[in-house]
Amino acid sequence: TQVNPHFLSNNLNTLSELIDEDTKAADRFLNEMSKVYRYMLRSRHHSWATLQLELQCLQSYMYLHKVRYGSLLRFEQAICKTQLEWRIPALSLSLIAEEAIRTSQFSKAEPLVISLFSEDDHLVLSYGHKPKYRLIESEGLNWAFLSDRYAEEGLAGFSCSKKADTITVLLPLLQPVEIHRTACVS
Repeated sequence: TQVNPHFLSNNLNTLSELIDEDTKAADRFLNEMSKVYRYMLRSRHHSWATLQLELQCLQSYMYLHKVRYGSLLRFEQAICKTQLEWRIPALSLSLIAEEAIRTSQFSKAEPLVISLFSEDDHLVLSYGHKPKYRLIESEGLNWAFLSDRYAEEGLAGFSCSKKADTITVLLPLLQPVEIHRTACVS
């Protein structure tokens, strides 16, 4: 699993602009970018991660995009703190957010709002989806990857659905004792 290769070049371009405009902002941007890439490298060898680690990565990931898109992009979350040690497939939140940003039209009049909240024993990630007229050439998100991760653990309930102009992804949360065969990010 990997994040879109355009992500690196876009971030380097943004960083280059920030260096000339605001060195403190450039320093923070580089720090957040480093967090995302460090997490990506660690996650290559682990199938599952705690929700807390995933949220930290997602916060850094969304920060990078907020610098680039400003008020065109909003991220909202309401997560039950008692579930922070529960687990989900590593990088799943960032990959879904990337898919939302990559495939959706958004503007000042209609910003892209990505919402994440916990409900019972799963996460719900949803976003308004107005498809771009022309997509950047890419394979996009392999939704089967997430479905397969859950199937490996014998857990049902993962789904991705579109209703009207909203895409909703349900991600079951695994309590730490439910992880059987996979190594976890520590």
